[in-house]
Amino acid sequence: MLKTCNIKGSVNDNFSNILSRPFLSVYPHTKLFELIPFFAIGPDIYADGLLVTSKNIIQDDKEKFNNTQDKIFKESKGELSDEFINGRISSKHLLLIIIDLLSERKSALSLYNLTAAEIMDVLNEEYMIEPDSTLSKVLDIFKKTGFAFLPIVKKTNYNNLNSYKMLSYLSVRDFLHFFLKHKKEQRNIDIDNSCLKEIRDKPVKEVSSRLISVYKNSLLLDVINIMLTKKIRNIGILNNNSKLIGIMNDRNILELIVRSKDKFSITSHENNKYDIPSNLNSQVREFKECSLEDLEVVYNFKIPRMFEIKDNSTISKAANYLKDLKHPYLLLEGKDRIVTPWDIVMKTLR
Repeated sequence: MLKTCNIKGSVNDNFSNILSRPFLSVYPHTKLFELIPFFAIGPDIYADGLLVTSKNIIQDDKEKFNNTQDKIFKESKGELSDEFINGRISSKHLLLIIIDLLSERKSALSLYNLTAAEIMDVLNEEYMIEPDSTLSKVLDIFKKTGFAFLPIVKKTNYNNLNSYKMLSYLSVRDFLHFFLKHKKEQRNIDIDNSCLKEIRDKPVKEVSSRLISVYKNSLLLDVINIMLTKKIRNIGILNNNSKLIGIMNDRNILELIVRSKDKFSITSHENNKYDIPSNLNSQVREFKECSLEDLEVVYNFKIPRMFEIKDNSTISKAANYLKDLKHPYLLLEGKDRIVTPWDIVMKTLR
């Protein structure tokens, strides 16, 4: 059984550089279809998760929002920020809406009517992370919620109410730096380095997970259902001979939705009321009945997007690859095993 390391330091002790990096957030009124591109593979902006923030603790007032409609997101920085946290959104939130749409539990207009405020997780005090919060608390929240992304906040008082001002964010991927081999150990890391060194040198197969796969003729709706049910973000694609020919993840699915936006196209008039084409829901039904093969998933997400390493490669080597945003996962060469940042961090630190 793989040894685990106790981690004792605070966020500020180990991630002081993160507190000064910009964070990305969206307005509470931002429409769902405007949120999807932030999580897709293609755009220049890559988000582990989205923060929903506003100038006050409830939401931006309508007048302020209308004056900034041309900008659906904000980029803010630490202590300079005047944003208060409202909640957080992950790709899972978007997939749940997409599956409701494809299952016809929601109308196609949902993609245009739902807002960030309506689909976000509202964070209570139990799930707030401050600079002096311990990393063990962060890991506990990751484990309890299944989310790999948390805002870092500063407790403050706003209009005689306790509220939380946004400072930055922390993700599971950020913890990968503990597993990299530095020429000189970082002084602030409050962790048993002998334990950590032992883990770094272990073969990556010891933290790998089984790769769950589907056939290329599987319906997109079924694939999303499997990913949500199994609580996985990456899924293999098999050909008719059960050979692995590709891997896709939640970002790829959201990219498909973005690329297929014309399937959900509606027109708007000056009065800002939507004119719904009579065939809109039939277009969605047609999209629902498409297989991965029909949607050219196999063509777009085949072998070049799979990054393989040998199963006896060290965990340190795997962490070095995974810290690059281009690698959301690593495939063990010739195996039906996969390794993600979550596997490395959550199976070795506590």
